[in-house]
Amino acid sequence: MTEIDPKELREKMETGNVVIIDVREAWEFEEGSITSRNISLYDLPSRVADLQAEECDILVFCCNSGQNSLMAATLAEEAGLVHVAHLKGGIEAWKESFPT
Repeated sequence: MTEIDPKELREKMETGNVVIIDVREAWEFEEGSITSRNISLYDLPSRVADLQAEECDILVFCCNSGQNSLMAATLAEEAGLVHVAHLKGGIEAWKESFPT
């Protein structure tokens, strides 16, 4: 599995076909995210098959700090998905790298 830092992710977002999934709970996601896609970590096992149809260069999972996204990426790889990564340090690291 690949661990991707915020700067690498931003570069990939600008140059490649990246799908980002926020694995936080809906209420956390609604407070702001770097993506428009949300699948809670707890819902991911039943939805991972949906992600197999995604055509992308890399599928990146994110959360607040990186712990839940690491679990999500591991689960996705175990389900057979390839080109999977998680955002190192999560959205907190993203905000530090790219303050608004």
